[in-house]
Amino acid sequence: MAIDFSYWLSYKTYRVVRVRDPRLGLIHYGLMLAVLAYIGVYVFWWKRGYYESASSVGEVALKIKGSAYSIDSNNTLYPWSSEDLEQPSVERSATFIATNVIMTSNQRRGYCGVPDLNCTVNSDCKVDLPLMPGICSNGYCQSFQWCPAENITDDGHAGNFSASIEYNIVDADSL
Repeated sequence: MAIDFSYWLSYKTYRVVRVRDPRLGLIHYGLMLAVLAYIGVYVFWWKRGYYESASSVGEVALKIKGSAYSIDSNNTLYPWSSEDLEQPSVERSATFIATNVIMTSNQRRGYCGVPDLNCTVNSDCKVDLPLMPGICSNGYCQSFQWCPAENITDDGHAGNFSASIEYNIVDADSL
């Protein structure tokens, strides 16, 4: 039994008839225009069908796992767990994970040297009363701030963290 390629590779065509009646043409194109106007003007523009949204009810939970450490200027080791680095621990619609912690112990407000403003004489310092009196002391310009000033060093390890997201979302219309 041979395969008939002429049968399987053939196709059908239909006869096209042009009707030369202006009334039928007007009805035909009028109905097409009415359908397009209904879809374009009423559904999309008037009813904003392109902007339809559905409300949903659900919850999303983010879990952080990992640990890190930092070393202060006195070579004291501070371990940090994922609970310590995620501040605040309960935040609506956001989470913040600290990747760098700068600790300066025993700070108080007062006049002390700014590490970024080196000087040799008082004229090297800017005068901006009452915060900056224009005094040079111990090679730094004095300023009213938290003393001692932060000693920014990169003595920490951000650690390895993993974040997992769990979610449960339900269509509100189906409730």
